[in-house]
Amino acid sequence: MRSLPPDTPSRVLIRNSRQDLSSPCPSSDQNPSAPSEMLMRLAMVLLVALGFGLTAQLLVGAPL
Repeated sequence: MRSLPPDTPSRVLIRNSRQDLSSPCPSSDQNPSAPSEMLMRLAMVLLVALGFGLTAQLLVGAPL
């Protein structure tokens, strides 16, 4: 097997990937959300889903 020089792209890639593992997500540096914020987000997602469902019912013509 032949030896590769120290500055080959694969070694640079491995070196860069190790540095990226320390912080996989930029939001990981922030504090976690409060429970009230999480419930508010869940409520907003629920409202959006209900809005899509109502729109689909109105488009198809199904009785409410």
